[in-house]
Amino acid sequence: MSRYGTVALNSAASLLTSVVQSSEPSDLAALANNAIAAIPGTYAVIDLALAGAGDGTVFTITIEAGLKTDLVDGGFNTAPSVICYAAATAEELLIQHDAVVPGAGNVADSQSAGSSKGQLFMGMLVLGTPTLSGATGTTGPTGRTGATGPTGQRMRTATTSTSARSLTGCATSTRSTP
Repeated sequence: MSRYGTVALNSAASLLTSVVQSSEPSDLAALANNAIAAIPGTYAVIDLALAGAGDGTVFTITIEAGLKTDLVDGGFNTAPSVICYAAATAEELLIQHDAVVPGAGNVADSQSAGSSKGQLFMGMLVLGTPTLSGATGTTGPTGRTGATGPTGQRMRTATTSTSARSLTGCATSTRSTP
């Protein structure tokens, strides 16, 4: 579960909750995206939670939206969307995750859940940009340039490296950008 905002429960209309379920990733994503699209414009999505449910390989996504006038903080100003994917092992789930990450846009969250009998894992990417608590607003104007520093000196540079390693029962991935 990831929380993208907080709503004050000032009335029965303060919070809308929807739950969708499916065992197929594309169906689950379509149901969730349709439920998100059906949320009235006076609400903002504040929570999306993926869970394994039922007997077998059924999964649910719980969607909560807060009335914008009752939001304490956060929420998505523009409706998010989800992409779901599935696999039989953690390693395969990681491969599926990497395959569905879009080439552009914003990823707000990544969740995974196992089915009740451990036969299947489902992953969910949440696409969009939530307004997070503690946001500081836009950046102000740039100040004046300082004095020129000493010349002719060799600069020290730091190098970084990333690596991926797999631990027993764990899968990791590193994404690099040019």
